[in-house]
Amino acid sequence: MSRFIIELKNEKQKSYKRVRYFISVLNAAFFIFYAIETKQNGVAYVLISLMVLLAGFSEDSISKNLNNKIKFSIVYVLLVIVWIKVNAWIALVHLFLLLADVIARKIPETVFSDNEIIYPSFPAKKIQWNELENVILKDGILTIDFKNNKLLQAEIADTAVDVAAFNQYCKEQLKLSN
Repeated sequence: MSRFIIELKNEKQKSYKRVRYFISVLNAAFFIFYAIETKQNGVAYVLISLMVLLAGFSEDSISKNLNNKIKFSIVYVLLVIVWIKVNAWIALVHLFLLLADVIARKIPETVFSDNEIIYPSFPAKKIQWNELENVILKDGILTIDFKNNKLLQAEIADTAVDVAAFNQYCKEQLKLSN
């Protein structure tokens, strides 16, 4: 059974990082405000704010040492834990943000096997070979052409794939399916 895994570029990683930083700063500011207003455990909330900011801005260096399969947002986990103590509804919002962050950080890989193609959308799209007119990888662009005139195109992340072998494999699979 032959199998190709093609990693696609994720152009939005920088935007996702900016959103995480913004959420970290916003939460730290709120914790400081909360500490000043309630005058309860003010030092604890200021320390929590600093912890959230430090975790938010050092998360990339921490997560570089983690396996790609287990990367998660340290900031959101910390915020969920802290917000459970303060407000459960906001904790649920941060839990949702954690799940969205995990989905956004997933490396988009298209898996080509003898049975099907798994395209990295949410949820993952399973494409049967008999639904396709053509599949080609050329100049760093993966093109999947459907029989119903639908077209998927994506830029690949690396060129370590043997393009000639991949294109030949796809032609063979398309012939077998028709």
